[in-house]
Amino acid sequence: MLIRNYALHLLLAGAALLVNSAAFASAPGTLDTSFNGDGLVVSGFGANDAWGQAVIQQPDGKLVVAGYVSTPTPANPNKTDLLLIRYNATTGSRDTTFGVNGARLVSYGGGIRATSLARQPDGKIVAAGWVNANVTDTTSTDVMAVVRVNANGSLDASFGDGGVATAVVGTARARTFGVVSRSDGSVLVAGYTSTAGANKEDFLLVHFKNNGKVDTAFGSGGGVLTDISSDTDKAYAITKQSDGKLLLVGAANVDANGVRSFDFALARYTPSGKADGTFGASGKKTTAFSAGDDATAYAALQQRDGRLVVVGKSAALGGGDYDIAVARYLPNGSLDNSFSGDGKVLTDFGGNDDIAIGVIQQFDGKLLVSGTSGSNAALVRYNTNGTLDASFGVGGKLLTSSTFLLQMNSMVQQADGQVVLAGYTYYAGKYVVAMIRYLFDDDDDDGVVDTDDNCQFVANTDQANIDGDDFGDVCDDDRDGDGFNNNVDVFPDNPAEWLDTDGDGIGNNADPDDDNDGVPDVDDPFPLDPFLLNRVSGDSKTDYAGYSVAMLGDIDGDGFSEALIGVPKNDVVLPGKTKSSKDVGSAYVSSGDPGLTGLPLHTFDGKAVGDEFGSAVALVGDVNNDGTPDIAIGAPKADQLDPITGKILVKDSGAVTVYSGADFSVLFTLLGSAAGDGFGISVTAAGDVDGDLFDDIVVGAWKADGFDIGTQKPLKDAGAAYLYSGQIAINSTQAAAQLHKFEGEAAGDYFGYSVAAGSDLNHDTISEVSIGAYKHDPLDAITNKKRTDAGSVYVYSSTPPYTLVKQLDGAVKGDNFGFAQVAINNGQDAFADLLVGSPRADVKTNKTYADAGQVALFTSTAGTPAYAIHATNLQTGARFGSAVAAAGDVDAANGIDFIVGAPKTDVIGIDGKKLIDAGQASVHRADNGAAVFVYPGRYKAGQAGFSVSGGSDHNNDGYSDVLIGSPFAKVGNLSKAGVAEVISGKEASAAAIP
Repeated sequence: MLIRNYALHLLLAGAALLVNSAAFASAPGTLDTSFNGDGLVVSGFGANDAWGQAVIQQPDGKLVVAGYVSTPTPANPNKTDLLLIRYNATTGSRDTTFGVNGARLVSYGGGIRATSLARQPDGKIVAAGWVNANVTDTTSTDVMAVVRVNANGSLDASFGDGGVATAVVGTARARTFGVVSRSDGSVLVAGYTSTAGANKEDFLLVHFKNNGKVDTAFGSGGGVLTDISSDTDKAYAITKQSDGKLLLVGAANVDANGVRSFDFALARYTPSGKADGTFGASGKKTTAFSAGDDATAYAALQQRDGRLVVVGKSAALGGGDYDIAVARYLPNGSLDNSFSGDGKVLTDFGGNDDIAIGVIQQFDGKLLVSGTSGSNAALVRYNTNGTLDASFGVGGKLLTSSTFLLQMNSMVQQADGQVVLAGYTYYAGKYVVAMIRYLFDDDDDDGVVDTDDNCQFVANTDQANIDGDDFGDVCDDDRDGDGFNNNVDVFPDNPAEWLDTDGDGIGNNADPDDDNDGVPDVDDPFPLDPFLLNRVSGDSKTDYAGYSVAMLGDIDGDGFSEALIGVPKNDVVLPGKTKSSKDVGSAYVSSGDPGLTGLPLHTFDGKAVGDEFGSAVALVGDVNNDGTPDIAIGAPKADQLDPITGKILVKDSGAVTVYSGADFSVLFTLLGSAAGDGFGISVTAAGDVDGDLFDDIVVGAWKADGFDIGTQKPLKDAGAAYLYSGQIAINSTQAAAQLHKFEGEAAGDYFGYSVAAGSDLNHDTISEVSIGAYKHDPLDAITNKKRTDAGSVYVYSSTPPYTLVKQLDGAVKGDNFGFAQVAINNGQDAFADLLVGSPRADVKTNKTYADAGQVALFTSTAGTPAYAIHATNLQTGARFGSAVAAAGDVDAANGIDFIVGAPKTDVIGIDGKKLIDAGQASVHRADNGAAVFVYPGRYKAGQAGFSVSGGSDHNNDGYSDVLIGSPFAKVGNLSKAGVAEVISGKEASAAAIP
């Protein structure tokens, strides 16, 4: 037989000379002469005709073709047997381990044929088509059929009737043209049936169980009928998408203005056989290529990006030859306008009917479409935008011609990139199965065959390979072979270096100061992070280290400021016990001395199970007047115990313990007054408000119940806050130490969740105490209606009679105004101001960012903030303002700064992946709110910025540093162990990160 490969009928002269050359690659689409000597393999069966309909490749490279052979009998001259042939991968010779001499014939009923083929996970092969149920009827008793054979070609007796399963749809004719296998060994077949009467077919999808029985739970009784046009609808292919959904394609006879013509028809189903309502119109879609055209789809694929490609034929209705038709769709079924402008392409070879029967996506995204043009095999290659690929054949088209008819019905891309078409040809007076193999042996078109190319998909004629591995430099993820991929290797051609943390051009292995922070690596506890000065982590799951934080200043006089980190869920071995008690809680003092980094200078522990000691920590001034600031630690879940029996007398009343900053001894303990008060949820320094030279403190009890004098009813969770004298607390009883009790005004206010002291909004030179009630419902001045959970902050004079100076209210329902607050001076006058966080405030720009959060600075009793700011990188749900603190002058340039936490911020990590709820903290100028720097959290779900502190110089470099808590960070394998980190104000400000 004479076989010629033409590019638009032009012979590719010399193609055979290039095929087996190791030095030169063949042009894409060159016939593979190693495949039976000329690129064509034919298989005949004596005097009988044989037709190939489908081809697949097995994992071992062998090719399997399915079709049918004429086996006439006197009673049934039209009888056929199903045919399976297996070939060796590269030569095309028959695999004699399969069936008889590589072939398997299956006889069943009045005749059986295969049109589609699939391989199952266990190596068995299923071929689908139809069988004539009546051994003498040669007309219209076709029923769906699936044949399953074992790996050696023998019929699988466990499937259906001795290896053959059928599906009868009433008395209607049913034919199958597509099959896919599922991982459980079950089979889905697609085609059409004439249940609506002659010439009124519908799409048909049937599910066979692993044993060959129809799955009656699938669709409706085992099958799904889909009427698309109320006329003839035929499915010719099925594709299983990556999400398990099933796409059927074919033709529908659509009525357009009274004239019917066939259009591409698509229907998509869920894995259970239900119409997919997210696709097209109720799961169905039709596409016309031009008005009144006649189009049919024969194959489909899902691209790697999820888009869908469907191919077939189209011609003007009533005349004209067919052209190859290609349409590309978005996953929802709408045409993809990035493909040829309208999602559709027609390709004409000229003078013949051109029909596409197969499509594959090649490595570079290009689409290779196969089919038949007249009596020739046809290939067309398209660029990703739908234009013809001029580098292929002639103008993107290539024909392969035989002396006789060539009809191609299926295509497969082999594991080595070569392409095989299967179908039949007319030879020596009969039809025979035919396969053609084309070379695509130089995928990157660099002149080096793929088998010799060290970068198969990236052009590199020089084949350069620094590290001598199997991959050339241009496609080697690690071309210097040092174990670090090029995308993270700053020195990708130097195996001795890979990182340059400070960007000075010197690799870390040779650089004495890798992060360029002025601290030599030998003295730097974090030599690869210029911003990190200290890190304290929880050592057990759910410790919540960093739930509260406070910068203490240099309380030990060594020149370095200390940090205090609350760890409220730490389990502690209590005195007299041998095992840890749960959720006792701790707080760690950590030194800024680099030699002591990460090591606790001192550890404070709670007293009993469930205290959650460390939920609040604060530097509270010189409470005992010894010249050293002191420390307060809250335990809002602490119980009051009987000193003799140890039994609980008052549960969850809460406690605050004040410790000497000089020697960490206990100065005194303050207790909540009633069960469930949550006393100690917040604590702050009040200064010396009573003028006795001893600093005083304020403590919040957010769950304390109040009492409504008018109704004589309790106000549950109204909340309270207490002002205590430091001197009296040390020298007298707790009751005498209380200077004043502030109370919430309504049930559920959570008054006392935040406390602050030191502002002077009325400019009377008397410091103020402010109490936050973030769940308070203030009245709207215009509508007189409650703004639910808008929140309020109550500002009181710190001296008797402790009058209310100003009530500041959240502006909008749900703001949670007052969740956090701090007194700070913006530097515009001598009077201290008040910064208040509203972490659930919505921020509106060109869109609304719900719960983005904001903070506002109040400088007077006018009630209008001097400014309100939000995060520079707005995000819905970030909760900016969940924590606020004074930060000192972090850049030693702009006066006082403050720090704000936004713990629910999503962050892009160094690997480019999103870290949900990593959180962030940002430092801002107090005079205008402008950002100095933003520090993103490093731990997914860690919620950096849940707690913040600042105002002291941790590393003694002349700049204020900041302390950021990430209490829910996973440390190693310890989920929610928590982390607190001290960040260099100098380095972070200079870098303005990120």
